[in-house]
Amino acid sequence: MTSIPAVEVDRLVIRELKNLAKTPEVIQALVDKANQDFKKDRPNYQEALFSLKKRLDGVTTKVDRIMDEILSSKSSDEREMWISKSSRLHAEKQEVEQQIQNLRQREDQEASAELNGDAIVQALEQFEMKFESLPLASRRGLVTSMIERIEVTKNELVLNIKNPGFSVTCESATPRHGGGLNLAYRDKLAE
Repeated sequence: MTSIPAVEVDRLVIRELKNLAKTPEVIQALVDKANQDFKKDRPNYQEALFSLKKRLDGVTTKVDRIMDEILSSKSSDEREMWISKSSRLHAEKQEVEQQIQNLRQREDQEASAELNGDAIVQALEQFEMKFESLPLASRRGLVTSMIERIEVTKNELVLNIKNPGFSVTCESATPRHGGGLNLAYRDKLAE
């Protein structure tokens, strides 16, 4: 019976996870999941804009009424009172218009901040470069957090990957009942 050192199993597992992570299906799934999570945490801009526009319409209506009052006022004291109210409402109107502009800018900035496949590939490359420099315990911890079970047979190493939160179909992986993937890794284990 052939035995495989745990360090070799860790290397094989990481190599196969790296290969799997670089497939277009996995990259797209990671992009979709990351952007979905990002959007979930974003405020509802359309609802906020609707609310601010409604408030702006109300202020504009009040300004129009006050302008009518200024024009129809009989005394200068009355006119000064309406002008003072008009000034306060104009300041409020400018504030609401600025809030609308700021909200639109934030929405545009966040829309352009969504991830794409290149960002995921870069992150995976960074992970790959730094993985080997991690202490053995940290590397093993990462492996065990991703792998549910490892089965060693005479000619293959089967990795049962924990459910990554999305499904992937590629040549080296097959869906497993209950989530996750079975990744059959064939290497020169029998030699």
